[in-house]
Amino acid sequence: MIRPLVVLDPGHGGRDPGAVNELAGVTEAEMTLDVCRRAEALLSSCCEVVLTREKDCYVSLRARPVLANKLKASAFVSYHFNASSSSRTALSFEGFTTPGQNRSDQLCQAILDAHGRLLPEQSLRADRSDQDDDKEANFAVIRGTDCPSCLIEGEFIHTIHGAELIKNDNKRQMMALAVALGVKKFLEVGNSSDQDRQDFDFLASIQVIEKELEAIKKNL
Repeated sequence: MIRPLVVLDPGHGGRDPGAVNELAGVTEAEMTLDVCRRAEALLSSCCEVVLTREKDCYVSLRARPVLANKLKASAFVSYHFNASSSSRTALSFEGFTTPGQNRSDQLCQAILDAHGRLLPEQSLRADRSDQDDDKEANFAVIRGTDCPSCLIEGEFIHTIHGAELIKNDNKRQMMALAVALGVKKFLEVGNSSDQDRQDFDFLASIQVIEKELEAIKKNL
């Protein structure tokens, strides 16, 4: 059986660090690469996975979809962390596809659904005007692909709470798992009834422990 090929695109890199939170000491380029590497590991059992960059290097916006097209990818996911001038965006996530209804909407929705389940402390910034949650934008990195593609903004990096969440290893693992679960659902691959449920249950137990620790700290 031929395994589908998935291209994961860690946003920015090299001379383009993306959004930066200097106080927290975190850059978008570093964190997106970490999430995509984690997602690659989670998908490797059922998909061939290629990253548009494997290290902190610059890759042009044009080269990223070109790679996916050259490899005849089945799905393309570009991962980012957003920034805004408003503090009200903290602890929220969103997904984008190109304008119009197509299979990219299904890919994006599957990832957003998984993300919402795994990270319930975050709120989804959705556009329900066309009966699904993804927003539409003509971003070059997803506009140029031949396969279903989407761009995920996992959190807003410029806020204190957003940066704290992004810096948390467990939270980034959940973000990666959301990508993996969404891609698997969209491509209809992997044993989601067994291993994925184990991964979800494990991460859910971490959430419970974290909440208990927070409660203990408040009572000290």
